[in-house]
Amino acid sequence: MQNAHLFQEVERLSATDPLTGLHNRRHFIEAARAEFSRSVRFDLSLSVLMLDLDHFKLVNDTHGHAAGDDVLTQVAAACRGQLRAMDIHARYGGEEFCFVLPETDLEGAVLVAMRLREAIAALRFAGADGTFIVTASLGVAERDGPDDTLEELLGRSDNALYEAKRAGRDRVAVR
Repeated sequence: MQNAHLFQEVERLSATDPLTGLHNRRHFIEAARAEFSRSVRFDLSLSVLMLDLDHFKLVNDTHGHAAGDDVLTQVAAACRGQLRAMDIHARYGGEEFCFVLPETDLEGAVLVAMRLREAIAALRFAGADGTFIVTASLGVAERDGPDDTLEELLGRSDNALYEAKRAGRDRVAVR
């Protein structure tokens, strides 16, 4: 029994980003592939959100890496608070997060993205010189049809994210 619990704990740790508690990229891709296949098989909507914190390097440079870690931890918690249990979440890169929203069309995904952006903007962080805020840019894309692939969908949401950044940051863009 103890070995079974230990195995479960090791399995959980291998799938989780230790700082944010979100899934790591490897686990995310596995779960996203399964959900993508399910959406194709049953012709269900599926959307992907990419989120990147704006000017995050400045947070680390100005307030230190401990403050940066606090930002990542609180942002992850705020995001989890806006998602459903069935949604798949991950810390995708340094300050980049990715979310798969099963059974969610583009319109619904944009609403989720807007809620995430607002929840992050409402957070307050303690820095050496007082409190500060962070903002986020998000890219949203929906599965196009049976010939679409997960990689294409992730690519479109990533392209939309860069459109949001080019358009001035702290916004949601759609592809």
